[in-house]
Amino acid sequence: LVEAGEPAAFDWFEPLAEEVPPGVYGLTIWFHRRVGGEWEHAEGGGAGLAPVVVEPDGGVRWAGPVRLTRVRQATPRFAAGRDTVVELAVSGTSRTIECRASWRLMAADGVVAAAGGTGAGGCDRPRIAVPERVAPGRYRLEIVAEAVRDGRAEVSDAVSMPVSVGTELDIGGER
Repeated sequence: LVEAGEPAAFDWFEPLAEEVPPGVYGLTIWFHRRVGGEWEHAEGGGAGLAPVVVEPDGGVRWAGPVRLTRVRQATPRFAAGRDTVVELAVSGTSRTIECRASWRLMAADGVVAAAGGTGAGGCDRPRIAVPERVAPGRYRLEIVAEAVRDGRAEVSDAVSMPVSVGTELDIGGER
């Protein structure tokens, strides 16, 4: 608890819940205030913080060295059975660090399609190949960047976005 209008520093040393699976997560901060004996939301959100990576052993670290940013913010539209390229800005690569991409297309009940390695293309323009069997609808696309150096790869960052999948005719293509 802090007094309004006074500077305050916050530290968080809580252990990570065991059920948090490995991956990249956006960290948010939320503030509430006590009004008339009740708590009400005051402010909250991403606060400009970098994502965190939860390692398979439960360790947590800031994302990096390779970082991804969406170039276009509109909801991407994909045609089932056709490859589509998503443009991303990539930072943190060098002569000794390269980036390898993978992607997952997810519905509420789990992963419906995925690709990694050479099948996904480069991190700056990953190729999303939605299989024909994927039904039209709304999904969530997650693109994961691995930093590769000295032959070793580690999860470095990820972007997640809502997407829609339709037929080629829905998207404006020809059959």
